[in-house]
Amino acid sequence: MVFAPVIIGGLISSAIRVWGRQPLHQSGYVPVVFIGALISIVGSVVSFILNFAAIDMARDAYTNEPLDLGRSFSYSAGRFVTFFVASIVAGILSITIILIPIAILMMVIIVVDETGIVDALGQSFAVLGRDLGDIVVILIVAIIGYAVLGWVPLVGGLLTACFSLVLDLAFIDVYDRFRRNN
Repeated sequence: MVFAPVIIGGLISSAIRVWGRQPLHQSGYVPVVFIGALISIVGSVVSFILNFAAIDMARDAYTNEPLDLGRSFSYSAGRFVTFFVASIVAGILSITIILIPIAILMMVIIVVDETGIVDALGQSFAVLGRDLGDIVVILIVAIIGYAVLGWVPLVGGLLTACFSLVLDLAFIDVYDRFRRNN
């Protein structure tokens, strides 16, 4: 059940990619192109929300809370602006490559603690400073996992999305242990 948002998001993304590969001359009319663009935008937003719903469900699974896709989707949709801005900040942090763990931790902490970006960013640096060894191991596993799964034909994208959720669970565990020790 934890993987449901990731799988649904992956199917939506795949459908958008298939739609986007249709030649314009097959549509015949310009309004069809605009409808396709609108479907693409809506699908991308839904996939974005589902990614955060997956983190919320991973948190619920980790804490033995009941899993509810509808509740997680509503939670993520309600915090859309926060998640959108956090994604921009995470993208900027990821450019430096060395701050990728901070970006991932920030996203996890925003969901786990239901907090804002600045607080999550500060907590991320604190976790990194304290649990650097665990985070490095997770990142090595991530690099190997993404490299292997990315080459799987047809379902590689879906497998990497599911693997990403497993990594989020690992970061939830690291953060939970950090909180219990503070």
